[in-house]
Amino acid sequence: MLSGIGRADEGLAKIDSVIALLRGKRKFNELDATIIALKRKVNVLKTRAEGQEVRGERIFDCARQMLDLMADYEQHPDEYHDGTYREPPEHLRPGYIDFYRAQAYMFMAEAEAKAGNKAEARKYLSLFEQTDYAKTFMARKDFAPIYGLLGEYEKMLAIHDEQEARLRQQGDTVNAEYATILRDRAMAAEARGRHAEANA
Repeated sequence: MLSGIGRADEGLAKIDSVIALLRGKRKFNELDATIIALKRKVNVLKTRAEGQEVRGERIFDCARQMLDLMADYEQHPDEYHDGTYREPPEHLRPGYIDFYRAQAYMFMAEAEAKAGNKAEARKYLSLFEQTDYAKTFMARKDFAPIYGLLGEYEKMLAIHDEQEARLRQQGDTVNAEYATILRDRAMAAEARGRHAEANA
């Protein structure tokens, strides 16, 4: 909330204090809370007016922490078991781990792509695409802008076509999601020298 009213530094300090407080505790409740805090930190960092290299490095660090937590949880599930209502049953545990790994790889790919490190971005894109979550529509939709950053416009536009079809089915194209689709289509057209199409 602090970040939303322009007090990003204060908001980040609060998030960091929560992460520090939860660190090193093998309990699912604390693990889950840490993951949520790290994702919130990434969202705040994305809005920060600082150099892309610094911001990207900090986002990358959050993603690494998420991957480390998922690896530890995967290796020591019994030690994390605390009976909290948010803890997934054993048969759903792999899906929980897969989802947050995919999110971490997406953060890493985006940070690298925005920094202009396309080879590194594609490395994390490849890891993302190997997750089960990457096969879902929600994941494809979230990743579409990163394909654009990498210049892979055909992949981005194919996802946006699917998005638009769903929005039209719902009868709603007056929203932020559709605005993103239009922005990305304009970006792709401009990159290909189709200036009139981009302006339209």
